[in-house]
Amino acid sequence: MIYYLFPERRSTHLILGAFFCAILFLARDTLYACVTIGFTRSQLLMLGAAVLMGVWFLAVNRGRWKRIFRDGRLLLAAVAGVLILLPMLWKRDWQLMYFSIFFAVAVGVFASYFLTCGQAAKYYVTILSALAVYSVLAAYLLRIPADLGLWKPPIAVNSSGVEFYRFGLSFVPLTFVKYRNFGIFREPGVYQYFLILGLYLNNYHITWDSPKKLWAVNLILAATTVTTFATGGLVELALLAAVMFFDKGWYRTRTGKLLAGGLILLGAAAVTYIVLEKGALYATLLDMLGKFRFDSESMSDRAGSILVNSRLFLRHPVFGAGISETLHAIDNNTSSSTILYAILGVLGGSLNAAGWLCLVWRKGEKKGACLALTVILFMSFNTENLITDPYFWLFPVLAMAQWGLPAVRGLCRPGKE
Repeated sequence: MIYYLFPERRSTHLILGAFFCAILFLARDTLYACVTIGFTRSQLLMLGAAVLMGVWFLAVNRGRWKRIFRDGRLLLAAVAGVLILLPMLWKRDWQLMYFSIFFAVAVGVFASYFLTCGQAAKYYVTILSALAVYSVLAAYLLRIPADLGLWKPPIAVNSSGVEFYRFGLSFVPLTFVKYRNFGIFREPGVYQYFLILGLYLNNYHITWDSPKKLWAVNLILAATTVTTFATGGLVELALLAAVMFFDKGWYRTRTGKLLAGGLILLGAAAVTYIVLEKGALYATLLDMLGKFRFDSESMSDRAGSILVNSRLFLRHPVFGAGISETLHAIDNNTSSSTILYAILGVLGGSLNAAGWLCLVWRKGEKKGACLALTVILFMSFNTENLITDPYFWLFPVLAMAQWGLPAVRGLCRPGKE
C-alpha cells in the first residue's frame, strides 16, 4: 500500500488536526450544525474544507497524479458510489442524503491516501479526549455560576425547544436532563458512540510512545462515557472493559486485578450514594434502568426501528425503499445499520457492515475478542441514526483500503504479492 504523504512539519499536523476537527464539528449530529451554524451552511463548510484539503493534497503530489488516479482506492470510491447512488437513480428518489452518505465515504477514501487507520485514529482520539475533558468541566463546573445567575452565557435552543448554555466547545442543558453530558452533540446517545469508538481505537489501533498516554486517554473517555448517562453507552463500556481485561491479559497482572477491583468498588459506592441520596441523579438512574423494560419508550423505539427497517428491506431487497418512507416509518428511526439496508438494499447496506468487519477482524486478533468487539461497536451505532456522519464511515473505509483491498488483490492474483 502506497501512501502519498504531506511534508513532515508541525504545520502539517495542525492542518490535518483542523480538518478532522472540521468534519467532526460540522457534521449534522452536532449542535453546532443543528442550532449554531445551521444545517445547510455547515454542510457547505464541510464540503469546502474537504475541497481545500484535496487541492492541497494534489498540489503537494503534483508529480504523482497518474498513480493517484489509477490507485485501487479510487476504485473503492467508484464502487461505493455505484452502491450508494444507483439505488437513488433506480428508485428516482431524489434526496440529497444519498450524496451526504457518499461524501462521508469519499472522505474516508481520501484520508486513506495519506494516513493509516492508526494514524487517523490518533488524530481522532486526541481531539476527542480534549473535547471530553472540557465537556465534563462545562457540564458540572462552568454551569454552576451560570445557574446561580452570576454570569449569562449565550443560550442555544434546539428543534425540540431544549435550551443549552453555549460554553464554546460544549453545550450544557439548562433544565432538561441537566446532569447528562451532551458535549457538542445533539444527544448524549450520539456522544456515547464517539466515545466508545475512541476507546476501541485507542486500545486496538493506536501505538503510543508511552503507556501513560494510553491509560490517560482510557480514563478520560471512560469517565466521560459515564457522564453521558446513556444506557447503551454504559452497557457497551462495561462489555468493552471486560473484553479488554481478558483479551489484553490484564487479568494476569496484579495491577490489572487491583484496577478492576477498584473500579467495581468505586462503581458500587457511587450507585449506593445515588440511591441513598435520592436526588436528581437518582431519577436519572431510574430512567436508565427503566429503558431495559420492553414496554419502555426507549426500548420500543429501538426494537421498532430494527423491525420496521427489516420489513422495508425484505420488501425492497435489491435497491431499498425511499429515504423519506424509511426515516418516517417510525417516529424515532435509530438503527443505523438497518436504515442503510432499508434505503440502499443488500449491497449498499453491506458496504458499511463490511467496513466495520475489516476494522475489527484483523489478522492476528483473537476470534472471540473480534466477535465481542463487533457486537459492542454495532450496539454503539445502532441506537442512533448516524448514516451521514463522516465518523460513521471514516475508520471502516480506512480499514477497507488498508486491509480489504490488499486481501482482494491477493485473492485475484494468488501467489503474487
